[in-house]
Parts: sequence; C-alpha cells; structure tokens
Amino acid sequence: MSLSEKVLAIDPGTTNLGWALMTGEEIVDCGLDTVWRDQPDVFQSLAKSTVAWFREKEHIFAEADVVLIEQQYQGKSFMQVFKPYIVMSTLYACCELSFPGKIKTISPSAVKAYFNVKGTYDERKSQVVKLAGLGNMDGRMHDIGDCVLMVQYH
Repeated sequence: MSLSEKVLAIDPGTTNLGWALMTGEEIVDCGLDTVWRDQPDVFQSLAKSTVAWFREKEHIFAEADVVLIEQQYQGKSFMQVFKPYIVMSTLYACCELSFPGKIKTISPSAVKAYFNVKGTYDERKSQVVKLAGLGNMDGRMHDIGDCVLMVQYH
C-alpha cells in the first residue's frame, strides 16, 4: 500500500456498521452507522436498506482506491451472522457493479492473528481500540478499530 493510496474499510453490521477511509495511517473520515433495525421481510428490507446506505456513501467508495470489507461467515450459529452476511454480500455487489475490481474481502481471523489479538470478546475489543489508536474516543469504537486494523493489515 502506498502512502497516498486511499483505502475504505468496512465492518458490516446492521446496527453497528463501522467504516473508515484512510490514507496511510491517517483516518480521513470514519463512522458508525445503523443500516437496518429488525423489520418484517428481512431479505428485502435489509438488502434495500444496505443499498440505500451504499448510495448515501457512494462518494466515499468513489474516493477510495481500494475497498476492504470484513468477511462474514455462515457458521454454526447461522442466524447470528445471517444479517451481517447479507449486508456484506449486498455491499460487495453494489461496489463491484459501480467500481469493478476495487473491493476485496478480508478475513477477521487473519487480521486478529497478524496483530496477536486474543482473549475474551471484551478483551479483544479493548485491544483493537488500543492498537487502532482510538482509546481517546467514546462509544463503540471497536467497529471502527476493526476497520483501521484491516487497512494496516492490507
């Protein structure tokens, strides 16, 4: 990654979608957004809400040279990761259609291993915030921290 390359990283979620646009180690812009709250017709409304979020943020996707999105897996607890998986898949499709070749998925376990992030859920999230240099910020910063570490890993 060159120092002038702009990288957008996204940690998909429905109520806590974290994102960070970075140049080198510097955060240019970042946020934590609610894309969707539990509503009827999960497939259609979640996909529509995700597309609407993409359109709202499309200028940031256009500004980025590379878009990284945290891979969401469908594992044993399918319903627990099902909604973030739809968000990830929808964003991937939107980005690939609008900006072909710009998007890459990043394994969260590879990032955690690279930075040696271990422990309980709370311990891991605390480590992520510290490693990302976000300790002075309030709120649910670990979602943005995950994005910062994805960019550094990239």
